[in-house]
Amino acid sequence: MLFYGNSFTLGFGSSTSVNALFDQIAVAAGHPDPLVQSAAASGQDLEWHLNNNTNAIFTLIPPSQDWDFIVMQEHSTKLTRAYTGSPSFPASVEEAKQNVIDLYGGAATRSADVVPVLYETWARGPGHSFYTGSSTEFSGPAEMQAEVRAGYDALQQAINNDVGSDLALIAPVGDAWENANYDQLHSGDLWHAQNRGTLLAALVI
Repeated sequence: MLFYGNSFTLGFGSSTSVNALFDQIAVAAGHPDPLVQSAAASGQDLEWHLNNNTNAIFTLIPPSQDWDFIVMQEHSTKLTRAYTGSPSFPASVEEAKQNVIDLYGGAATRSADVVPVLYETWARGPGHSFYTGSSTEFSGPAEMQAEVRAGYDALQQAINNDVGSDLALIAPVGDAWENANYDQLHSGDLWHAQNRGTLLAALVI
């Protein structure tokens, strides 16, 4: 397993990373200890990883082994109207489609049978300024999560269209958070995950 993402993968706001918990869960469930590596970098989107961090695909695994899965977590607002980068939403969704295609493609050049897994992020917590500020972006978490969900669905379809099969998987972490009513999942910033949220993310993946 190779994880690409940012602070949502690194587990900011909690005491461990999503990838470390994934490893621990696999072992606790009786599986052989998997090789789990992280190429996550705080604050970065997949475009940055594509331009600066693809060497991890080739250096974080022994030459005799291949990746089974590449987990890709996009910036938490890039697939929503709250994205403030350039280009702005919805152009950022189109950009993200090409980025996941190309990042997966890089992994496939190293490991032909690697499966892309899209790590769907979650809406900001109830009470966040996205919903309560002077220039609100969303009516509440449900509206934001709907945009996140639609964005990841679009990324999945982009990869599948590119390869000509239903290859890409979605780990619906944000949907699981919504189903749990965001109960004690966010850290104090109503943005990152506390330990319960990171655990749920790892379980879903």
